[in-house]
Parts: sequence; C-alpha cells; structure tokens
Amino acid sequence: AGSARSPSLATAATSSRCPPAPRPPFPARTRAAPGDEDRNLCGGQGADDRQTRFWSVDSGAVIHQLVGHREAVSCVAVSSDGILLITGSLDASVKLWDIRSGIELANLFVGSACTCCAFDAEAAHIMAGTQDSSLHIFNTKSLQERHTLLSHHLGVRACVFSADSTKVLSAGSDA
Repeated sequence: AGSARSPSLATAATSSRCPPAPRPPFPARTRAAPGDEDRNLCGGQGADDRQTRFWSVDSGAVIHQLVGHREAVSCVAVSSDGILLITGSLDASVKLWDIRSGIELANLFVGSACTCCAFDAEAAHIMAGTQDSSLHIFNTKSLQERHTLLSHHLGVRACVFSADSTKVLSAGSDA
C-alpha cells in the first residue's frame, strides 16, 4: 500500500484488481494477431449497450460484436500476442475472448463492478480492478484466482503489470 494520495505498488504474488478507464469516442487501438491476414484487426470498444465491438482500423467495419455481459462494459484489454481479449463489466464479471473467432472462453466473477483490466506481458495472468477497492489476479490457463489484493479505500481506477510481470501498479479514488 502507499500513502492516501499515491498509487499502490504490490508484488503480483500479493494482490490485484482495477476500475474502468474513461472510454474514448473512438475504438481503442490494439495489435493484430501474428500471422493474421487482416493486420487491421486493431480496435476494441466497451459500451453501455453491454456489447463490445472489435473493429478494422482500415475499413471501419465491425469484425466481431461480442455479447454476453448483463451490464455496461467498462474496460477492455488485448494480450500482447493479439490473440486474447478481456472485457470487464459493471455486472462484476470479466470475460476472456478469442479475438479471431469472437468466442467467449471464460467468465470470471470479481464480486463488484469491474473498473479496469489488464494482461501481463505473456498473457499468463489477467488482472481486474473493482469498484469495491480490490484487485483480482487470475491464471489465464487454469482460470483460478491467484490473489486478491486489498489496499484502496474508494475503488480501483487503473491497473497495470510491470514489464517483467512480477509487480502490479494500481491507482484508486482514495482521498
């Protein structure tokens, strides 16, 4: 934990969870999957309509429309290899998707509205921050929760793994 006005830094072995980032008025850019014939598979956007759309940057066409959350989608993240996508929602869930097929691979419960999410460098772990001030770290393959980190008082607003995936940084609404 840090001071009341500073972000928290914790080892990945200790805890994790994050709140939603502000949504831009345009699709967020992501990387295309290696070897993908359409290298323009580059945009994702969360929405209040409970859907996530994956866009082609070149054509502006929707490639996948991902449906499954019961409440607004508040955050999205793409794995560094461009194969997996996670979406976090106000319905207290984080969904793992296959970008190429648009198929939902997993639904993870985080106990409170998910406000932010991230993959580690190798996509071995998923982190989700929540409105109830916790960070959740899940193993991507087993889907088991490895850690729940509690350090903020008013909700997590942002989270990220360190470059070597051994630490996490979280920012909250703490006064």
